[in-house]
Amino acid sequence: MKTLIFVAVLIGLTCLQALGARVGIYSIGDPQNNKTLSRILLQTGGETLFGAEFIISHNPALEVESVECPDSAFISNTNVPGQIQIALANASGITGDQIVVQIEFKKVIDSPDISLPSISLNEGNIVSIGSPDNAVFDKDDDGLLDADELDFFNTDSDLKDTDGDGLIDGEEVNLTSTNPNAADSDGNGVADSEDDQDGDGLSNIAEIKTYNTDPLLVDSDGDNFSDSEELKYELDPNVATSASDVVSRFITFEESYQTLLAERDARPTQEAYDTVVADRDSKIESINQLQATVEVNNSTIAELEKRPTAEQLSTAIAERDARPTQEAYDAVVAERDARSTTDELQDARNGSVVINSSNGEASISFNIEESEDLNTWQATGEKITKTIQLKDGKKFYRFALDK
Repeated sequence: MKTLIFVAVLIGLTCLQALGARVGIYSIGDPQNNKTLSRILLQTGGETLFGAEFIISHNPALEVESVECPDSAFISNTNVPGQIQIALANASGITGDQIVVQIEFKKVIDSPDISLPSISLNEGNIVSIGSPDNAVFDKDDDGLLDADELDFFNTDSDLKDTDGDGLIDGEEVNLTSTNPNAADSDGNGVADSEDDQDGDGLSNIAEIKTYNTDPLLVDSDGDNFSDSEELKYELDPNVATSASDVVSRFITFEESYQTLLAERDARPTQEAYDTVVADRDSKIESINQLQATVEVNNSTIAELEKRPTAEQLSTAIAERDARPTQEAYDAVVAERDARSTTDELQDARNGSVVINSSNGEASISFNIEESEDLNTWQATGEKITKTIQLKDGKKFYRFALDK
């Protein structure tokens, strides 16, 4: 697959512009085949170009293997060491963003050894030099030129992260050597962004996004300390650490360690903490039990407070004892019921009169009447009154006239 063959070694992208056109040259390495591919890109803007001439300078040690132009008719001259002359023409015109020249070299480039010292478009020399326009050559700004995404990597030139694994396509090609079309390139069940390509204990995405270290090197700065070790001891993994740096850092670390030990020893142990917690919880349980007992006692007290006091009880007993018993009451009732009623007594003897008494005395009054014929009687106005002192016991009295 082309994606993994071209481990990009981006040498440089220069851009010349005139009359709205842009030209850029860049190179990409193929370490597996020990080759380098250089490409000249031409973006014409709103203009139509019918011809172009380029002079390409290069390191002669690279050795040109082939030159081709798939978009237009062209001729090339490689006879001058370190120089390639190319002329191209297209009767229908060149428009848009196209690859106009591809050059293969027999060796992998280690430094920017290729340049465009001279360009003519439509017989007009370009004299101004501008910076590459990513919107022209890399629409999605993923670090891969659109032409390479189409021809070599089979990635989407409109998506920064074609496989959605958290690493943009250019990072996978240029930094991690993973497949930008597969979220888990090595099939180990870990996404490329979270994988650890160099085994230094740091994920690819952490090395690229956070620490700016090389995800393919255990020791990015080559100081014999791994990236993760340097981060562990708060050293810079991108700057070689000297022995004095290590000594200084370890002194600082030792001081921090001793401070930490002092802070640790100032705190209670876990055992002491657990003991206090257990004691606290035991007391809370005792308090809860005591609270429950208090609530029961309060309920009992409330019930007791509803009962009469000893004084009230004594008074009630005295009042009870002062009253006749049921037997005495029943005897009196029986005795009462055994006596004759007033009517019965009055009826017991013909002509008898019942006289009521008060305070042990009974008063008797006699009105004297007179009659001439023993049929009609009239009161004489005289009255005889007698008070009798009644004696204890049952007594009956009668009154009789002396003869």
